[in-house]
Amino acid sequence: RSKARLYYESAVPHLELSGAQRKSLRAQYNALALFSRDTPDEKRLIPQLHALCKRARDLNDGGVQGLVCQSLSWEFQRIGALIIAERYAQLAVEALTPESGSINFYRALAHRAALLWQMKRFPEAELDLEHCSISTFPEIRQFVQAVRTKTPPATVGTSSLGAWNERL
Repeated sequence: RSKARLYYESAVPHLELSGAQRKSLRAQYNALALFSRDTPDEKRLIPQLHALCKRARDLNDGGVQGLVCQSLSWEFQRIGALIIAERYAQLAVEALTPESGSINFYRALAHRAALLWQMKRFPEAELDLEHCSISTFPEIRQFVQAVRTKTPPATVGTSSLGAWNERL
């Protein structure tokens, strides 16, 4: 286990006790995201992500809800449930729209574009790619280049966007 994951997991009960529900939620999401990164093929996290999504909705935390929906989308995409994955990708973009211009918003758009591309829904994917192309974040610009050329730069596969080589 990574040290960061241990810190997030240990912070959750302390944050709960102090009444910092949204911070606790974020710590839970970060711990789960690190678990997924540490053990990418060990376990599907759909039930845990569903529980976090419900909690984020209950706490009216659109930022975490968007991140969790994006993670759910990726999990469903990995098992081939593309229609369900597309629904969660849409929910992620909607939840993160108030943060338009943030890296998380662009990551959600990029993920949805890649998913739509995989589903051969090219006009819809192109709309998201156009939106992504105005981003100033290097990883998003690299993603747009990777999708349009179908030859991902080496750095894209190791970025926080995930393994784009797998997705293209």
